[in-house]
Amino acid sequence: MRLLVPFLGLFAFSIITVSGLLYLSTSGQDRNAIETSKHLAEAALETAQRELANITFETAYWDQAVDKLVTNFDMPWASDENAGAIIHH
Repeated sequence: MRLLVPFLGLFAFSIITVSGLLYLSTSGQDRNAIETSKHLAEAALETAQRELANITFETAYWDQAVDKLVTNFDMPWASDENAGAIIHH
């Protein structure tokens, strides 16, 4: 009985210490995972934004080309740096 009390105290101290270290370790990993997820989400949004900008530009150019070459033919527009440059390449 005389050795049991110090042993139980040491055992409780060990359990508390290990639990505290595990908590600190997992908290750090959680913070790292959150930061990584934020970074990946931001990168995905930036990529989607660039793709949308490209699609918007191409659609706008296509609409203008149809207007200037089909609907209301515009010879200067067709022969200048617009369609003319594309056709000659």
